[in-house]
Amino acid sequence: MRAVVVGAGAWGLPAAAELARRGWLVTLIDALDGASRKTLGSSAGPTRIWRLAHPDAARVRLAQRAAEAWRRLERDALGRDGLGRIAVERGILWRDTEAGSLAAVAGALRGEGVAFSEVAARSVSAFFPGLVADSRDALFQPQAGVVMAEAAMRVHAELFSRAAAKARGGGGGGGGSSVVSGERVVEVVLAGDERRDDARSLRSSSSSSSSSCSSSSLWSPPPSAPVTVFTDSGRAIEADAVVLALGTGAAALPDLLSPARCPAAPAFPRAVSRLLQPRLQQTAHVSRPRFTDALPCWYDGPREISLTEGEEREREREEASRAAAEAAAGAHAAAGARAAAGARAAAGARAAAGARAAAGARAAAAREAGEGKAREGGEGRPRLLPGLYAMPTPGVGYKIGLDAPVRFIGRGGEGTEDEDDGGGDGDGGAFEPRWARDDLSREPSERANAAIEARVRESLPGLLPPPGGEPRVLHSAQVCTWTDSPDGRFIIDALAPSRGGGRVVVAAGCSGEGFKFSALMGTVLADLAEGRGGPGADEDVAALGLRRFEGLEGTLLREGGKAGRHVLGR
Repeated sequence: MRAVVVGAGAWGLPAAAELARRGWLVTLIDALDGASRKTLGSSAGPTRIWRLAHPDAARVRLAQRAAEAWRRLERDALGRDGLGRIAVERGILWRDTEAGSLAAVAGALRGEGVAFSEVAARSVSAFFPGLVADSRDALFQPQAGVVMAEAAMRVHAELFSRAAAKARGGGGGGGGSSVVSGERVVEVVLAGDERRDDARSLRSSSSSSSSSCSSSSLWSPPPSAPVTVFTDSGRAIEADAVVLALGTGAAALPDLLSPARCPAAPAFPRAVSRLLQPRLQQTAHVSRPRFTDALPCWYDGPREISLTEGEEREREREEASRAAAEAAAGAHAAAGARAAAGARAAAGARAAAGARAAAGARAAAAREAGEGKAREGGEGRPRLLPGLYAMPTPGVGYKIGLDAPVRFIGRGGEGTEDEDDGGGDGDGGAFEPRWARDDLSREPSERANAAIEARVRESLPGLLPPPGGEPRVLHSAQVCTWTDSPDGRFIIDALAPSRGGGRVVVAAGCSGEGFKFSALMGTVLADLAEGRGGPGADEDVAALGLRRFEGLEGTLLREGGKAGRHVLGR
């Protein structure tokens, strides 16, 4: 059996390794080469959180399965039982209001029989040394910790290579499994489609590789292959099943599987794909790794604070100035990358930078003219601080991220910044897939660094450098990318097989917590590719299917995908 897996990230690579282990001949395709994946891919970076604490029971059950999958991966790859090399156990302190997420997380854990400790607000430092208490209670759950993300990806790649070598040594045919990097999939064509039948009669023109990849004159797929995948280089790869784990490219799914071009192709709702929104968020590390390596993971829910009129105006002036400086610096730093993407991308990015700077200046001027005044009675203006997620990166420091977008990818090239640093979702507008390929800047934001540093000074002053020591509070800042789904839950589904038997599996909308399930996803997606693991066999996975959006397309578009958003804690 032959499979094509599109996307070599935290879901696609384990799926390719698992299918190859089961004896499939797998072609793994990724639009990025190895070097680009380290900066632009959703799976880059040294660490991620894994945890059982989630705000609903289904995710708690999936997290339990994922924890066992991490143990199995360590056993299979490293020959040892238990966690410690790929997934490290440190526990997690989850602090929030009851109305925010604390009650939901506690209820979900309790309902699944997972033990945890209730922590009074004044006692948080007993579970997290040095954490400053506020008015909110917390819970501590010991089965949580850090996934060594780079190590995990290396292990999955090694398992894939081993299985491919075994297939070659065993005479598996077709040269065994393989990897295709730097090519983008442009179409998936299923057996029985009229386009395929037409293509067979045009074999003589298939060598014209300079033609448009959407032209049926390019290829002549034989009728025996249930599905054929075409890349932008003109490559045609035949398979029995395809797994599409496209990451930030998932919004292109309706075009890859367009019924207009492929009449037998299963439909992927365009309303859902339009709300698969790639976003960029930033993390940074606090130094003193010898101390922070033993700290637990931490989730701190969003909360309201009040600013006086003077404080508010000063903050707005600082943010407007910083946003304008970043826009200019970002345009300069990304010039080389945009030039490679073409003059249109460069012009769009420069226009976006100017628009951001102008918007910041207009906002500051308007507020200086009288907007944002304190409420009557002398009270400060309320402001919502975004949630915070944090974890130790062994040997590096304590990694902290704000659950607020640096900016969004793919809004017609605009890259809109969230104006209140995470106080709102900032989710207006539709995603344009073509712009995600042009939006290449991953330059850390000084504005985001300043917000992270402020939270460190407020809640973890013990992690600040000692007087006379290193002047920097933060280091190793990194911009991360992922794709939100319309309701904040994964989209995992096996679309209806074509008349020729081709099976297409989609995995999209990681919503910022995909890596913690990476070891499990290999099994889940491989099962779906083999026609197993759906409704009746794995109800928790089946609940992540597209059927949950039936009849809601119009509502989703009107509400911008915000309905049902859950707290993640990444």
